[in-house]
Amino acid sequence: MKLFGKSAKKTSANLKPRRNLLGQAGRDPYSDWAVIFSISFLVAVALVAIGIITFTDMDARLSRPQAAGSETAAAIDTRTLSKVLAEFSSRQAERPNLLKGYAGPGDPSQ
Repeated sequence: MKLFGKSAKKTSANLKPRRNLLGQAGRDPYSDWAVIFSISFLVAVALVAIGIITFTDMDARLSRPQAAGSETAAAIDTRTLSKVLAEFSSRQAERPNLLKGYAGPGDPSQ
């Protein structure tokens, strides 16, 4: 009585160890470097492709002609603008005094 069929015969093909690229990880330096290089290359290609797509998209947006009335004028807050201009004017008036040197209290040890 046969317990196993013809497929269970031990042939030379069944005795050979299977060469799996990830199965050899840590044992074969060549396969480790092949995996590292392949993954790095795929990531680099993906990043270059994303960069090219982004560049062409931005180039197309910038070269597209704008409609004459499409830009809306932003409302200017005159109160805030006047505060900022007053601050800059006070800084401009204070600058020559600061350039002269230290204007604080003198050193008490002298």
